[in-house]
Amino acid sequence: MVTNSFAIDSKGGIFIVGSMYMNKVRWSAGKLSLEWSTKYHDKEPEMYWGRFGPGSGASPTLMGHKGDGEAEYVVITDGEKQMNIVYLTADEGKIVGKNPVTFGGMASSQSEQSVVVNGYKAVVVNNWFSDSDVPALCYAVKAFINYFGLADKLAQGCPFLLGGYAHGAEQFEIDPKTHAVTSVWHRDDMSCTSSIPVVTEHDSTFYCIGKRSHDFTLESLSWDTGKQNWTKPLGIWHNPFYAGNEIGVTNDFIIGTILGPVRVNESKASNSTEEL
Repeated sequence: MVTNSFAIDSKGGIFIVGSMYMNKVRWSAGKLSLEWSTKYHDKEPEMYWGRFGPGSGASPTLMGHKGDGEAEYVVITDGEKQMNIVYLTADEGKIVGKNPVTFGGMASSQSEQSVVVNGYKAVVVNNWFSDSDVPALCYAVKAFINYFGLADKLAQGCPFLLGGYAHGAEQFEIDPKTHAVTSVWHRDDMSCTSSIPVVTEHDSTFYCIGKRSHDFTLESLSWDTGKQNWTKPLGIWHNPFYAGNEIGVTNDFIIGTILGPVRVNESKASNSTEEL
């Protein structure tokens, strides 16, 4: 089962993750061919609240450059109840690195967001909901959908649709020589809700859409340390609900929300918000 997007390198390599296998195919001479397929689960994993499919919730992210247009690693999360960040070699599909994601001590963790990468560092955010955290309305929606045999995406995403959020962000670094994976920093006091995080290379800043009390927020953190730079309240209605985000070229940030795109402009003096 494939429920995520895919990654493409500059040589025609296409990286596709399913619920049990990580795959690489190549487009060449008008044809697709399978280069490798690596099993990262022994059996079909369970589904959890906030997840749209079993297995990895992360579209594959490419890391490192060999100098010939080929990536060194492909990075995913594995969808275990306490998920792991998993590193595979991009050329052979060999699993060379794996580390639990605990956000500093959490026993359960999940993510439906791509792993954001800069250099050999990667950040994972948390989308875990325990059963006790899920609103009663979501159980009713799930029962209705199951009764009529409908697609369960709305039910699975119900906690986020109703404004729920989980705390947790953690950065990892892999040593390209030994493949050793270490946790660099973690935050268990801030949220990245259900939006895909991004990072700027020129000033090493990590951005995600969070939530504080009733307001959705734009969170800005140091990529290197995880320390807070600033936070910008967006109001109660700008729910990203799994949307992607884009960094503009004039210190602006474009956010997808269920009410439409929102543009936030960053300046040294103030931050302004504009609905598009």
